[in-house]
Amino acid sequence: MLLAARVGDLHGTHGAPHRHRVGRTRYKLRQQTVEPVFGIIKQAIGFRRFMLRGLEKVSLEWILVTLSYNLRRLHTLGAVLKAA
Repeated sequence: MLLAARVGDLHGTHGAPHRHRVGRTRYKLRQQTVEPVFGIIKQAIGFRRFMLRGLEKVSLEWILVTLSYNLRRLHTLGAVLKAA
């Protein structure tokens, strides 16, 4: 019951940071930096959920996912740099 009350409180304040100039600026920065990476990981790499259980195993799995993203990115950037 306590959790439901907290979730209800969050729903009312979700859009509040976007009403202020500082909140809008931070949100735009987040869209440019963080969210595209997660979209690429989900869409191009196909990672949607963790296969393993436990914090240690999930952490290792996430390291492998981000390593594959970074290697793929380096490969793409290397191809661009060689062509230039």
